[in-house]
Amino acid sequence: TINAQPLTPATPTASTVQPTCTVASGSITVTAPLGAGLEYSIDGTNYQASTLFTGLATNTYNLTVRNAQGCISSVTAVTINAQPLTPATPTASTVQPTCTVGTGSITVASPLGAGLEYSIDGTNYQASTLFSGLTSATYNLTVRNAQGCISSATAVTINAQPATPQAATATTVQPTCTVGTGSITVTSPLGAGLEYSI
Repeated sequence: TINAQPLTPATPTASTVQPTCTVASGSITVTAPLGAGLEYSIDGTNYQASTLFTGLATNTYNLTVRNAQGCISSVTAVTINAQPLTPATPTASTVQPTCTVGTGSITVASPLGAGLEYSIDGTNYQASTLFSGLTSATYNLTVRNAQGCISSATAVTINAQPATPQAATATTVQPTCTVGTGSITVTSPLGAGLEYSI
């Protein structure tokens, strides 16, 4: 008796889990064909019964299926992408509150570029590099790219609005019959850093 030619397994199909911002490796899971006696390889040499290949570095892998008769399927090329890059820790400049303006602003200086978004609370992101109308607080500035990777945070502080001095009080010395000029002496507020004008 001459037996029938053994069947060659169908060309495999597979799903992938790609590397993420925090996980550098990916995985391949064979979705078909499945069944007893089948083994799988991503390098054409090493076969395994499991349909799952984990811890894979970026590369294009040649997925094949081998059956119990030793017949090997055609190759399916499966690519594991490079790990997405995490944005650099941001830098920023500030405009602090003044005597007449009670709020400040933060402007991102770097990194800049298409696809980047910025946040000062870790939740709400925006394309603009400017955050205005900010009250006194320390804000955690982060950058998110198009792949969803988020930078380390930079703490940026908006100071409290400077206090306005109290209205000045003063004493005067008026001109006299013999002295043609007078003088004004501020009595309050007094203190280091205060200056006066008439």
